[in-house]
Amino acid sequence: MKNKQPAFLMEIREAEFYEGTIATETPVERANGDEEILVMHPTNVELHTKELPLLENHDHGKQIGVVENIRFVGNKLMAKIRFANDEYSQMLKQDVDDKIRSNLSIGYRILNYFYENGKKMVDKFSIHEVSLVPIPADPNSGIGRNSDLSYSVRNIELRKGKTMNDEKMSRSESRKLRDEISEIRRLGVMHNLSNEADDFIENGNSLEQFRNYVLENIDNSKPLDLPSTIGKAPAFNRNYSEEYSLANAIKGCLDPKHRGFEFEVSQDLQRNQELKNEHGVIVPTDHILGQRTMTVGNLAGNVSDISDSAKLIPFVQRQGVYSSIGLTEFAGMSSDVKIPRGTSVATASFLSLDGTTDITEGTPTMDSVSMSPTSLACFTEVSHKLVLQSSVDMENYLRTLMSQSIANKLDLAVIHGSGASNQPTGMLNATGINTETYTSAIAYSDLANALSKLASDSIPLNGLSWVVHPDEYASLQIKDKGTDTGQFLLETANNPADINQVGTMLGYPCYVSDHVPTGEVLLARGQHSALGFFGGLELDVNPYQDFQKGSIGIRAIQDFDFQVLNANSICKIST
Repeated sequence: MKNKQPAFLMEIREAEFYEGTIATETPVERANGDEEILVMHPTNVELHTKELPLLENHDHGKQIGVVENIRFVGNKLMAKIRFANDEYSQMLKQDVDDKIRSNLSIGYRILNYFYENGKKMVDKFSIHEVSLVPIPADPNSGIGRNSDLSYSVRNIELRKGKTMNDEKMSRSESRKLRDEISEIRRLGVMHNLSNEADDFIENGNSLEQFRNYVLENIDNSKPLDLPSTIGKAPAFNRNYSEEYSLANAIKGCLDPKHRGFEFEVSQDLQRNQELKNEHGVIVPTDHILGQRTMTVGNLAGNVSDISDSAKLIPFVQRQGVYSSIGLTEFAGMSSDVKIPRGTSVATASFLSLDGTTDITEGTPTMDSVSMSPTSLACFTEVSHKLVLQSSVDMENYLRTLMSQSIANKLDLAVIHGSGASNQPTGMLNATGINTETYTSAIAYSDLANALSKLASDSIPLNGLSWVVHPDEYASLQIKDKGTDTGQFLLETANNPADINQVGTMLGYPCYVSDHVPTGEVLLARGQHSALGFFGGLELDVNPYQDFQKGSIGIRAIQDFDFQVLNANSICKIST
């Protein structure tokens, strides 16, 4: 809202003021039939002077007061109105007190507008004066009385306010106002909008209004370095260069004086995840700092060096097979999620342009897959002395102790989850998957047929993975592809980029898991299945697990879900 310097001088000593709403977004019908709306925003309003004159009946020769402290309150432009001390102005003021006159009318000039849904939206206008009128003026007149300016008028209501002596704020209100002014100035400096911040403060605009103005006027080509919220924990700075320690998180649960960086991270995560135990702490499970993000189709594992202080290491280290087969992963979810899924595609056909054939019509259809949190928990007992250690070996031990247990259960859910007893339905138990059967032993043709079935269902043949039982791993690496060819179905090899891969079969990576039933082989394109994590891993500590032995109980709970998005991307080889 732009203000110009005052262009009139008039002695107004009257202390009593009236509150007036001088502009709103209420539609007004004009003579030509247009429905006109003033779009209320600080950048849309220009004031002819810093304080507007209060006139009688839009007569520029009859100023009876002043309109000051013009400010936005929500989507209304408000002001304080004071009458002059001369006899005539005081007479009109008495009419207002006696409710004989209770209407205001503003004179404004339209500077810019556009049409939206048949309505004239005025997004730039200047207000020249406010008038006291005995009866509502004709909103369609468009001409101020005795004025050579051609501007529009509209009527508003006047109500009496408190006297200036009575208008005192409580301490809490004063403190809140000072805090809001400080935050407006801080945001103005941060975003190079200091002049605009001063205007908002001078005009009495709220902090929320200035935030909205900032969001509309800042450069959105890059994320903010320091997002600001009032009344909430600050957003976690993901460029933090401090090492995350699981041992320190546990110590903080035992004794609040040990709470530090880990507790701050937990507080940030609690903005989107509610603790099941108020004395627990949330540990981040996703890759946060200095780690390679695992994306769809990335079949490599990820191992972190805990001694590298520039990394915030995820609690669940990537040791499970689930992390290597290219699943579509979602992290940080806070409620049930529906994933849209196409069940058919548009029809394409060859067309002759001689007018004898029509394009075959095909309507694509969609459904969705729902993901709801399932709780995965593990429990371990350690000695009090072990937790007090601060060595890297101890930190590694605690991480490995719990992360391997969680990763193992995630493998069970993804590969062979039963769909019962709180387990998701895994790939091998999903409805509608492809199957390939063999008689006595798996042969080269069985593996080739499994690939062929996925190709027949239009599944891309990149990003595929094999998962076998340990017994099959032993037999497949000595099973000849034919007869005395010297080539075997499973070619063993180490992959430095993926600690889970044990070799390849038909050119695709192979993994071993005891969650694949004996005698079965899983072939899948992981991208067509989804693994979602709801929030971080909640860690709870019981310092009195075994009081006499001085043992501490540690419980970890992770909410997650797994869903097969396309059953045609999976083939089970079995007898």
